Amino acid sequence: MLKIQTFGNKTHITDLLIVHGLFGSGRNWRAIARNISSDRQVHVVDMRNHGESFWNADNSYESMAEDLKKIITSLKSPVDVLGHSMGGKASMVLAINNPDLVNRLLIVDIAPTKYQHDQSINISIMKNLSTKGLSMSQAQSISNLCNQRAHEMQRELDSYNVCSKSIKVNGETYLLEDPYPMPGQVIELLKEKAKLHATQAFLMEAIKDKNSLLYSIKAKQFDDSHLEQPVRPEVTDFDIEYGVEEQWGWSQLTAAEYNEYIMAEAYASHLGQFIHKGGQLSQLRKNLTNLPAIEWMNVRDGEKTPVKIQKHHTAQELLAVHEQIANVHRVHEQRVNYYKAKVKNLVSDENARIQRVNADKAAEFLKLEKEAHERYIIENRFQIIRDYFVGLKKNNINVAANKRQRIL
Repeated sequence: MLKIQTFGNKTHITDLLIVHGLFGSGRNWRAIARNISSDRQVHVVDMRNHGESFWNADNSYESMAEDLKKIITSLKSPVDVLGHSMGGKASMVLAINNPDLVNRLLIVDIAPTKYQHDQSINISIMKNLSTKGLSMSQAQSISNLCNQRAHEMQRELDSYNVCSKSIKVNGETYLLEDPYPMPGQVIELLKEKAKLHATQAFLMEAIKDKNSLLYSIKAKQFDDSHLEQPVRPEVTDFDIEYGVEEQWGWSQLTAAEYNEYIMAEAYASHLGQFIHKGGQLSQLRKNLTNLPAIEWMNVRDGEKTPVKIQKHHTAQELLAVHEQIANVHRVHEQRVNYYKAKVKNLVSDENARIQRVNADKAAEFLKLEKEAHERYIIENRFQIIRDYFVGLKKNNINVAANKRQRIL
């Protein structure tokens, strides 16, 4: 049978059964169920292959409707049913096949039409993930799935607590805060979340590069052979090579190195967020320290009842988890720092090489300029001397002519 949680007490109002959507669970609706359980009893379920319910290869709507039928039958009276998305479609099938079990039906975010809930296409793409031949729409679809799953995992991480709280009223025990202890595989959950973000970042970068490439190709799709090309003026000065920025350094890494850096950075970031000051684990440790031995709650004016606090973590356990995560975080942070230092050294070495090249070019330019200036001086002096002798020769000719004229 499906995992079921019940909120509130039986009243004259018909019970409400809430059925979650695809990739969700009853946990998604607990806050709403708790808020509306003041005047009726509310039940939330985990559908098959979701949450804490059983797993089965048959995931048809008919099978889901049969599961819901068993739940309602066990409640021994018809119920109002609220179905969201996939749960809405299963609730429709339930109402069609078993109208006597459904008092009223409320459908959220789905219509009575044919939908394709099968994710096999996207799953097959993810199993054979490669940007080669991957269309932008496929990459975007995978990126969206990664983002959706990462948000679900973040909500799960945010819901961890250190205790459960309950009270007894008229002999009945009521939970004020559900127990949701931190699982032993929390490091693996954080690493999985980091992988999702790294995959999404990789895909979005690939999409951006592909868009840029397509734009550049489209911009060049015209025939400019008939256009008159301007003549480039002769450059007398030397060409200066300009220094490179950090982005150039990252472009020098191999694909394997850059992918390792992205993954290490994602691991370090998400593990760090969980353990650093203000993170979830830090908050859990703080809550545990500030947890009182007992709390009191007002039941009615002038009357209080004790609140039972049941811890499900100890300070030593949380400290041990912190040290484990910190050790894993340190390893990935070292890889991140290694690649950052490598890129910084690549940029520094390249800029030093460019400076040397520019210095050599400047020295060669000054040498050529000096030689040209010296040639100019020599040629100019030769011109002066030549003009002097030419002038002297002309002067002698004129003197001789004057003498001849006087003789005649």
